[in-house]
Amino acid sequence: MIASRLHWISLLLLIGLVWAPASARARKAPAPPSDFDERAMTGSSGLEARVVQGMDLERLGPDELEALKTVALQEGQTRELSGYIAALLGRDQLQEAIDVLHQRAWSDFESESKLADVLDLAMGQLRWGACAQLALSRLERRMIPALFLVRALCLQRSGDPEGAIENVEAAATLADFDPVFVQQLRAQLAERGGGQPPPPADDAVYAPFQQLGTSGGPLDQLFVFQLMGRKDPGWLYGTLDWGGFGASELREVILSRSRAYRYCHAAAKHGAKRPNKPLSGSVTVVWRIDALGRVKDPTLVEPSWGGHPRGDWLNACLVDQVGKLRFPQPVYGLPMPARHRFSFAD
Repeated sequence: MIASRLHWISLLLLIGLVWAPASARARKAPAPPSDFDERAMTGSSGLEARVVQGMDLERLGPDELEALKTVALQEGQTRELSGYIAALLGRDQLQEAIDVLHQRAWSDFESESKLADVLDLAMGQLRWGACAQLALSRLERRMIPALFLVRALCLQRSGDPEGAIENVEAAATLADFDPVFVQQLRAQLAERGGGQPPPPADDAVYAPFQQLGTSGGPLDQLFVFQLMGRKDPGWLYGTLDWGGFGASELREVILSRSRAYRYCHAAAKHGAKRPNKPLSGSVTVVWRIDALGRVKDPTLVEPSWGGHPRGDWLNACLVDQVGKLRFPQPVYGLPMPARHRFSFAD
């Protein structure tokens, strides 16, 4: 009797499964990961500290920003000053940042390092005309060979090669440069003097300029670094930390949201009328990283999901997740391009 009853129960269950609608037999919707709507941690304490620094600077209100400025302009508060300048750049106040550093350099006229700070910011932000004018304002009071070289580079990159050569000749006369080195200066200014800094020079080209930086002061080192894209580890030509991060840290931040990207794919598949239809392909997302490490203008490039009806939903989900990434501050606070290719296969 009991065996017969169990047989009929099993049979009824089997019939129910056969006749159940497809929607009932579909997989349950995946649960989003805990960090789907929040910032995901990278797991690197050093990287996290730099990311959080930018977030803290973003949250500063007007009164807090003014209080930071008061502390930052006190002697020796270079960490606070670096943060204050980054906060200004994050608020699109580049001219204010240049003015603050310029006034600081004028108040300590003999400090080449403080002068290097304002020139370094102008050059890093590709403000070549501003750099040339800043250098000229100091040269009118004190002629420094290295400052003529910095001005020569800024003039060359702003489209004034004749003015650049005049400043090279002035530097050569004051410093009594070897004629061979003067020819190398002129050649490298012409070759590496475009509006965008070129890639780092190779060892053979760098060697004579390396000697100039090692034997010179902060302005010599600044000039060599900006021209050659290289510097020796011991060079400390300025006092501020301009931020920056490499490709490995860029990737580490991007992959911190891997669970969220996978959820986007799984949820897209689940939401289709035919949940078992393959959703395979790829899409590239490109964006900019601003002065405080925020993602700006994420855009899709060549999405390809084989015509899947949920492809657009997947694209939107991935763009949304990229928008939640947070990076350290790019070097000089200059907007940094970034991209990542997302691929999924069933």
